[in-house]
Amino acid sequence: MFAPYAHKRRAVMVPVPEQTHILATKLFAPPTRPEFVQRPRLQDSLQQLTWKKLILISAPAGFGKTALVSDWLHNAEIPSAWLSLHASDGELSRFLSYVIAALQTIKPDIGEDVLPLLAGPSLPPVPSLMTTLLNTLSSVSEHFVLVLDDYHVLEVPAIDEALQFLLGHMPPTMHLVMLTREDPPFPLGRLRVKGELLELRAADLRFTIEESSSFLRERMGISLSDEQLTSLESRTEGWIAGLQLAALSMRGKSDLSSFITDFSGEHRYVVDYLVEEVIRELPTETRDFLLRSSILQRLGSGLCDAVVGVEGSLHKLEELEKSNLFVIPLDEKRHWFRFHHLFADVLHAHAKREYPDEIRVWHQRAATWYASEGMYEDAIEHAREAKDCDRLAAYLECCWPEMDGLFQSGTWRRWASSLPEECAFDRPILCLAYGWSSLSAGDMENGAIWLRRADECFTEEGGLREGMIVVDERQRPVLMGSLCNAWAYRAKALGRNEEVIEYAQKALKSLPEDALIHRGPASSLLGMGFWEDGQLEAAYDILFETMASFRQAGNLHFALSVTYGLAELRWAQGRLHDAMALFERSLEIAQAELDTTLKGLSDLYLGMSDIQREQGLLTEAKETLEKSEELGEGASLDNWLWRFRVSQARLHMFHKEWKQALAFFDKAERAYFSSPVPFLRPFDVWCARVWFLSGDWEAFDAWGEKTLAQVEDEVSYLHEWRLLMLSLYQASSVHRGHAGDMESVHQRLQGLLEFAERQNRMGSVIEILLVQACVWLWDGQRERANAALSRALSCAAPQGYVQCFLDAGEDVIGLLREGECVADEASQEHRVRVLAACGEEVEQTTLSTLPVKQQTSAPVQPLVEPLSKRELEVLGLIAEGLSNDEIGKQLFIAISTIKGHNRNIFGKLGVRRRTEAVARARELGIL
Repeated sequence: MFAPYAHKRRAVMVPVPEQTHILATKLFAPPTRPEFVQRPRLQDSLQQLTWKKLILISAPAGFGKTALVSDWLHNAEIPSAWLSLHASDGELSRFLSYVIAALQTIKPDIGEDVLPLLAGPSLPPVPSLMTTLLNTLSSVSEHFVLVLDDYHVLEVPAIDEALQFLLGHMPPTMHLVMLTREDPPFPLGRLRVKGELLELRAADLRFTIEESSSFLRERMGISLSDEQLTSLESRTEGWIAGLQLAALSMRGKSDLSSFITDFSGEHRYVVDYLVEEVIRELPTETRDFLLRSSILQRLGSGLCDAVVGVEGSLHKLEELEKSNLFVIPLDEKRHWFRFHHLFADVLHAHAKREYPDEIRVWHQRAATWYASEGMYEDAIEHAREAKDCDRLAAYLECCWPEMDGLFQSGTWRRWASSLPEECAFDRPILCLAYGWSSLSAGDMENGAIWLRRADECFTEEGGLREGMIVVDERQRPVLMGSLCNAWAYRAKALGRNEEVIEYAQKALKSLPEDALIHRGPASSLLGMGFWEDGQLEAAYDILFETMASFRQAGNLHFALSVTYGLAELRWAQGRLHDAMALFERSLEIAQAELDTTLKGLSDLYLGMSDIQREQGLLTEAKETLEKSEELGEGASLDNWLWRFRVSQARLHMFHKEWKQALAFFDKAERAYFSSPVPFLRPFDVWCARVWFLSGDWEAFDAWGEKTLAQVEDEVSYLHEWRLLMLSLYQASSVHRGHAGDMESVHQRLQGLLEFAERQNRMGSVIEILLVQACVWLWDGQRERANAALSRALSCAAPQGYVQCFLDAGEDVIGLLREGECVADEASQEHRVRVLAACGEEVEQTTLSTLPVKQQTSAPVQPLVEPLSKRELEVLGLIAEGLSNDEIGKQLFIAISTIKGHNRNIFGKLGVRRRTEAVARARELGIL
């Protein structure tokens, strides 16, 4: 698939990427070559691996490290995974992706839980990542080997940390083989002492004189006298690459003794000398092929044809391999090869000297070929080597959407680092990509610079200015919308919620209806903006449509992630039953997939457990939380772990186990990382709640004094919970005999209550009323305290709220015991339920005889005109989140008919929207 772009100087056809693949040749152990000399003494050493964690083979280039281990594995009866490393693998996510791909050649499901974590916008801590991987590695019952070839090319502390963690916790069946030119920064001494390390170094790998003789005579067809062999041995010192180069150079020479005495010195100089000897004797055609292809990391027939400029490269590569000219196959079918590193270096140096003006053209040819195959990393590398800014900019533009979708903006930014910035100024997509990648890296200032440059590419009417270059035409229709998304994202990161809503709305207005991949983030940001602003119903409507779009697009993972947000919104609105219904329905859909690792499954159980705990159903809450833990991070969203820790802490609070609760809040805070979801309940406020309930006034007062000096006393949903806790601090301080102003606390609480009522946030209303009850009691106004508590009971009873009463403290529980707060039978029943949850003996009834009532505080009104059977059917499918088109297909009726049913349903229920219809139907007991 190609997208043309017109440039000021020339037109270039640029391929558009479709998907990213693991490069399979990196997972291939090179086959044993015909000239390989069997070395029983080293093979015997490697057989000791059963008792070793790490097999370290460390020696300079050309000592046969790769050949030795490859031959051993081809003959050993042990499963093995091979990974050939390159400097481009120097990012932890990329490295682990390749490690998992290699391990999956042993067992296909290894690391499946880790891959989604690697694809996220930010990586979890190394211990968390590696623990998840180790859990799957422990399922391999037989001994197996992971080989990392050329580990020295990676100098990345995070990768070193990951492998050290792996070595420290590896299952006994796993063995790590590391081939390197330099020792890794691991605690090798500790491994030696424990007997867990096997080392082979240059001294072990050198050819003995007997092995040298066997190699020359049997593999290279050269017979030397003992004196000549000794002389050659003294010069090569058992260095295998040097010996092979010498043998190639000696072919056809009559005076071998003179040749042997003519070279000496360090390995580097020996290689230069010997390669020159080899090249000099080659046919011109072969020599030119080698020099032109020396710019390539991998050699394939099509690629070499393009670079060299002639056909028949496959035959030439096979010929070179048979001639032992340091050409190594990279796959079993011999479609791909590479030069030995030493040979490649010298060839490339020759090419630079002999063809300085042509090398740029060769790189351009390689870039064009790689781009035509959608292999953009290699295309970009060769365009960079060619110093071809036009090609480099075009390739960067074309690969941006896919890399951004895979959360690889950091890699893209690294690739783009060699493009002069001014080359991007007239390319709006590149400006936008630079902006997005900066934002993803947390660089808000640089991100804004690039987004403003992207803005400057547009006219006031929203079209592109004259002279702007767009390579990838697929991106043109979504450019403005994606730019607005970026501004909304930046505003979200900076806490500018009004801008979030403004830009997200602009994005949705600009984007085509079918641009789901761009409309999804815009809708999510808009929904989060409304949520943070306390406009919960507006947030729910937006996110509900987002969830429906994700389901329509077949992305159940994202649909489940939105479900959690929808349920939290319903909880905040005081609609626990609706929140539970959302979780249960999503769980049914997820279970139908028969995939226990589906991302978001753990979160559904976690949310259900939280609701059960809030309703005082502790046994059920614990069982459901255990299900969430069993599924674990492998089936969770990115922020599951910290929310799981909070749930554990809340269970301990229910049982008044204060130390344990504080410990789990600490664990939650350490696992937390920010996300677009509003963070409404900070950890320090949770701890303050524990100190308040446990009577740790010293810690509570320290928190209160610090918070009072920092917080702005302004009514807002985002800071509501902190302000509630601060009100308890100030009022309790006065109650305990300190100076203070109760009236200002009453005013703040009344302002918070009125704001919550205006926004119909009944969950907030209940919590505020409970704090008011406590503060009125401390202020000596018991009647007002009971009035607030009575209203809280009336609001909480239909939905079964329990734990929020326990969180209000012992003084509120005391008012409940007295019973003066009871206004009706429902409130009395709920009062008994709450007291029973406290372990109180209540004569009127017991907890076991009081089911959670499935009702709402709103009076139920019968319909003047009942819904027909078909209308009920349509309404049920609307509640499941199906679109009109999906409902039509399921019921085999036209879209126009569905819309007619919708109008009838809305009219009979007295609503205007689908979400309102579902909510009203639940209130009436129809659903």
